[in-house]
Amino acid sequence: MGFFDAIGDAANRAKLTGEIALIDRDIVTRKKKFGVELYDVIDKHDKRKQKGESIMETPGMFKSIAKKIQEPVEKFSKDIRVLELQKRNVENDKELHGAMKARDGASVGVGKQVTDRATEAQHIVKIKYLNREILIKKEKFGLAVWDMVSEQQWMHEALINETKDKSGLGVVTGTVEGLARGIKGTAMKTLGAVSSDEREVSAVVNKAKENVRSMEEKKALKEAEVARIIRNASK
Repeated sequence: MGFFDAIGDAANRAKLTGEIALIDRDIVTRKKKFGVELYDVIDKHDKRKQKGESIMETPGMFKSIAKKIQEPVEKFSKDIRVLELQKRNVENDKELHGAMKARDGASVGVGKQVTDRATEAQHIVKIKYLNREILIKKEKFGLAVWDMVSEQQWMHEALINETKDKSGLGVVTGTVEGLARGIKGTAMKTLGAVSSDEREVSAVVNKAKENVRSMEEKKALKEAEVARIIRNASK
């Protein structure tokens, strides 16, 4: 290998290494976003059923990994609901303070006006802080459960794999309606038995899996190119 070829390969390797690092960062970011999405949809269904208990219930569709996922579900839901309660308390204080300020009107002195503005600023800062803490907890939830949830084959995926060739669908749209048109008999009955809550959770999981899989494929291509450069350099 010539001198200038070696320099070019070194530059390409450095570029690819940087791009791989960016993909790794994007993968982590997507898993964190998945945590927010999954937590919110499970929490919405859980609060509707249980009226907001202090610990969130693990969805039935996670039955095959229930023992593994139960611990992070309980841990993070407990932490998040404590933060949500603190936030509601601050919001109530903010609302009460606003009502008292409206009642007093412009008749209060300068000192009281300064104190009121300081109190309002404190409320805003506290709410922003708690919102940030809640978001971080949800993101950590996503990282904690990703491997368990992503490795499970969801019913929709199983139906797609089982029926795609038989139905002649070709490229499956991923929507329940599109899948339903190509499925007959038992498979169709099974799909119909899935609750809307389960479909919503499944959609969140499947979308995240598709996104992460796509990024991992791009990463693998770049890693293969780096390996090729290393092999060429050793010749």
